[in-house]
Amino acid sequence: MEKYQETEAFGAAEWLTQLRARKYVHDCFVSFTNAGLDLPYMSELLQAAETELTLMRESPLGDFSDSTWSQVMGDFSEVPYGNPVRGLTLLDLINQYRADHQDCENGLCPESKKNRWSLIQTTSLKVIPEELISTPVGALMETGEPLLVEMRAPDPVLVEAFVDWLKKARTRQPISSSKRERPAYRDWKGYGLLPYLDLRIWLMETGNRISHHVMAEAVGYCKGGDSFRKTVPKLANDLLFSLAELEAMAAVEATSEKLYS
Repeated sequence: MEKYQETEAFGAAEWLTQLRARKYVHDCFVSFTNAGLDLPYMSELLQAAETELTLMRESPLGDFSDSTWSQVMGDFSEVPYGNPVRGLTLLDLINQYRADHQDCENGLCPESKKNRWSLIQTTSLKVIPEELISTPVGALMETGEPLLVEMRAPDPVLVEAFVDWLKKARTRQPISSSKRERPAYRDWKGYGLLPYLDLRIWLMETGNRISHHVMAEAVGYCKGGDSFRKTVPKLANDLLFSLAELEAMAAVEATSEKLYS
């Protein structure tokens, strides 16, 4: 467990880098399992994740730099990338245009989206249906919602208006976790999160099974197997499903460091 000691000082960015690597390798195993492939052949089919897997075995907290596939894929898997509140960019619009175009080609585009890009170029508002003009654009790439902020309004009014808007937006897209709070990554070292994920990947690779009590002891979890079973696997499953919340938190922390440095 000494190899994992440095996680005690990890911030969101460091956790994100390490978890991206585990998630990438884990997802490869899951994909192959769902495809009905036998366990003995999985290692041969994990070539796409070979770099991460090798680094993890040699050094659990190795340097998973931007050149590794887990980091490259991570940058494209969580959209919008970076700070959870930021200015809308031309790239955002281009990505949405491409997504709408792809949906239309596959017959998945709703009527409200089919012609909106061509209508933008019109010089007469008369040809645009009223519902398209007055209806908010809606989510971009399924996770981001564009806003128009009236900068002449005072800050307290803007904050109050944003809180009101956010309450309504959350009814359309609830947050992924049950508790609306920051990821408590300060506790993750004590949970043995990274060694648990590494052990879990090894179990998937080999087909072995061990009890929660043995697993809790192996990863350094001190509260026993029953507590471990109720806590760590669920946390790991949530993170393996999506790192979006941690991604946003890492961006916010990075911005704060720049402001106060």
